[in-house]
Amino acid sequence: MENSKKPWELRSDDTRTEDKLPTFTIFTEDAMSEKLYFESFQTKKLKINVVEDQKSKMENIFRAIKHCEKNKAFDEGIHIWCVFDRDFNGNPDELNLDEISFDESPHTAKRNNIKVAWSNDCFELWVLLHYEDVDEKEPLLRNENYERLTEILKVDKKISSDFHVNIKQGTFNYFNNFKKKKRFKNYILPTLKDPTRRTTAIERAEELEKYHATRNVVPHEMCPCTMVHHLVEELLQYQ
Repeated sequence: MENSKKPWELRSDDTRTEDKLPTFTIFTEDAMSEKLYFESFQTKKLKINVVEDQKSKMENIFRAIKHCEKNKAFDEGIHIWCVFDRDFNGNPDELNLDEISFDESPHTAKRNNIKVAWSNDCFELWVLLHYEDVDEKEPLLRNENYERLTEILKVDKKISSDFHVNIKQGTFNYFNNFKKKKRFKNYILPTLKDPTRRTTAIERAEELEKYHATRNVVPHEMCPCTMVHHLVEELLQYQ
């Protein structure tokens, strides 16, 4: 069938609508929960590409730069973000290469037009902020985050019913039970997607950030703190 348009009505830039969708390419350290979470923001108005399992700190940034250069993402107007944790495991009185890498990562990213959403100590801090306030003056490391989430989830009626055997046996914990795709999607993601809880989490994250900003310290000293809310707020602009 011939094109019914007159020659002067044809557009030289006649591309598909979906090709013009705002696009976020997000490089995550985690291969499961972070991927599921950020992909859940995708709609008909927004495209999300998650490149998972990209390590942490400076290595995450370097991998993002290499990927974007290879795929010409910098030229396409794509929103590029790196998501990673501090994951502290060393001596608190000794500055090591991991801490230097964590502190320098945001600067390297900015110089390459990449934004970062780091968490100190781990992404689960962002999860925890959907449930309760966190003391900005008390460091909250990864295992402590998992322990607090475990205690919170134990008293959830549905979870306590579904995992009563594990709870009774003392084998129930956030890391083992909810760092799996199906369980994270069914039990944790609905809370993270709840608008009221999400708004509260953003407010709590902002308060943590403001507190540490007044201390004039470098990122590895900002614990507990997360910048995930900045990425979330940008994603919400396209919902």
